[in-house]
Amino acid sequence: LDDELIERCAARVAQYDRDNTFFTEDFEELKATGYLTMAVPTELGGLGFTLADVVREMRRLAKRAPATALALNMHVYWTGIAADLYRSGDRSLTWLLEEAAAGEVFAAGHGEAGNDLPVLLSTAKAEPVDGGYRLTGRKQWGAHDIAEVCSGVCKIPRRKQIGGNDHACARGALPGHQHGPLERGSRRRDEAHR
Repeated sequence: LDDELIERCAARVAQYDRDNTFFTEDFEELKATGYLTMAVPTELGGLGFTLADVVREMRRLAKRAPATALALNMHVYWTGIAADLYRSGDRSLTWLLEEAAAGEVFAAGHGEAGNDLPVLLSTAKAEPVDGGYRLTGRKQWGAHDIAEVCSGVCKIPRRKQIGGNDHACARGALPGHQHGPLERGSRRRDEAHR
C-alpha cells in the first residue's frame, strides 16, 4: 500500500463513523490494489505475500483506518489460512484461493450474540441433508453487502473434533438465509449480518 492511499482511507474515517456507513471508497480502492489477494499465492492469481508481509500491510492500514483494516481482515485471514495450507502441501482450500483471486469476498461468521466462546461452544448447528448440510443459528459476520460467502463455526453431529465444532462455508444467496438489522452507533456495523 502506498502512503497516499492509506492517508485517503484515514481522511474518511470520521465521515464513516459519523454517518455510520460502510467504507465503500476504502474497499474499492484497496481491492483495486490487490489488498484482498495479498495472501493468495502468485500462481493462483494473488500477490503471494508471506504472513509477515500481510501483517505489515494490515498494521500500516490499521494505524490510520482501524475499522477498515478490521473488516477487511475478516476476508484476509481466510485467504492467509488457505495460503499457508497450500504452501505446506495441503490443497483442501485451493478453491477458496481461486475464488478470492477471481474477486470473491469471504466473511467471518464466528460471532454469536451472548456467546463469549463461539469458536469452541457454537450454538449454530449443521444437520446432514441430501447434498450437504442445513446450517441453523444466528451468526454475526463481517463485510456487509460485499461478501457472498460466510465462513464460520457450527456444531456438526457425529464428528469428533476439539470442542465439538467445525468450520463451514455458506453462500448468502441460499434459501432461508436472512440478514438481521444493522447495529447503529458502532463501527461493528460491517459485522451485523446474521
